[in-house]
Amino acid sequence: MEEGGKETLALPCGVPVGGRGNLPRGAKKKPTREFDMARYRQRHIALRMAYLGQSYHGLAVQENIPNTIEAALFAALLKTKLIIDRPSCNYSRCGRTDKGVSAFGQVVAFHLRSQLKHGVEFVPSPGAANPAEGGTDDLAQASGSIS
Repeated sequence: MEEGGKETLALPCGVPVGGRGNLPRGAKKKPTREFDMARYRQRHIALRMAYLGQSYHGLAVQENIPNTIEAALFAALLKTKLIIDRPSCNYSRCGRTDKGVSAFGQVVAFHLRSQLKHGVEFVPSPGAANPAEGGTDDLAQASGSIS
C-alpha cells in the first residue's frame, strides 16, 4: 500500500500496520501516554487457534519474513496492549506449519493482561476480523504444567 508517497505495511487480510489510521487530514494525534502493564492483572493462558495458511509463510516467526501467523498474532497483541513485548510474555508454541499450510487446533501459551479474576475459565471467541483467515477456538488460563 502507498500512503502519501510512503510505503506502508499491511497484513494479508489488508489491515494496515502502523500509520495514521483513520485520522482525517489536518487532525492532530493526541500525545500518547506511557502504558504501565503493572497496573493490570495478568495471567498465563493457552490459546487454541485455527487458520488458513495460504497467505502466510508458516506459523513461526522467521528472520526477514514478516508474513507469518506469529507476526500477525503479536501485532494484534501489541496493538491491543495485551502484552508489552514478546520476550516478557513467556511465549511458547506447540508445533509449527510450513508456508501455505493451514492448521486447526494449534496451541500457543503466554502471559497477557486479563480481567478474569480467578480460576480456569473458557472465554468464547468472537473469531477473527476475517473468519475466512482464521480465529481462536478457546482461551483458558493455563495450568502450572504448561510451559
